[in-house]
Amino acid sequence: MGFEVLIRVKTQQIIIQEAEDENDLPLRKWMVEIVMLDKDGNEVPADILENCVYYLHKSFENPVQKFTKPPFTISEQGWGEFDMKIVCKLIGKSGKFTIIHDIEFQDNAYAVDYTVQLPLNISKLRSALEKHFTLPNGIDKSQDKKPFNWNGIVTGFDEDMITEFTQIILNDPAVKAEIDRHDKAENVYLYLGQFPDELLEKLKDYAKKIKQGTPVPATANESSDEEIDIFEDKKELQKSTPTNLK
Repeated sequence: MGFEVLIRVKTQQIIIQEAEDENDLPLRKWMVEIVMLDKDGNEVPADILENCVYYLHKSFENPVQKFTKPPFTISEQGWGEFDMKIVCKLIGKSGKFTIIHDIEFQDNAYAVDYTVQLPLNISKLRSALEKHFTLPNGIDKSQDKKPFNWNGIVTGFDEDMITEFTQIILNDPAVKAEIDRHDKAENVYLYLGQFPDELLEKLKDYAKKIKQGTPVPATANESSDEEIDIFEDKKELQKSTPTNLK
């Protein structure tokens, strides 16, 4: 239900010797850049990304900064450590994902790898991935030439329609299996590119019938403790062990 890629966030920092300390904390200059690991674990440009937006602590003069070219390098200076949100947008209108990265000063240089699940049914994204990975067979790269237009579909649904639409998704065996992989207290995020073709066809048929005003039989109401956000174009990221840079 998606192709797994490791995104590496690399951080370097040095103390600015000539600067005055604040509250006994030295002023530091730090830099962050984003790369991708290929099938052999080598660092390669993260050319699957269209842009990256960094959300710094509100005390920074410019707390939101956007970069559009790999390695999406940001360079700043400050006294304190903080958690930084990074929103990465995929090429080919394939969605986006969010990383929460710690700016910390224990090491002069360190790297953290984040696992991201990517769709393979978008031609532009798939072509970029093929430069660095061996992708699974059986996916027609032409299937997104004439995509179903989901824009505005769900926004036109009433509450009952949303419930029925979501239940179709939750009843799918592949979706159930994906949800079961997570702790019951954990939110599960899925995007359309992860859904099986059979499920997508069911959703298309439902949306078409609603648009045409055709009555749709009620779906069996199966309860679920998990929360699913079907149009959130991100998946919970898994953070690996930090790696010290040389």
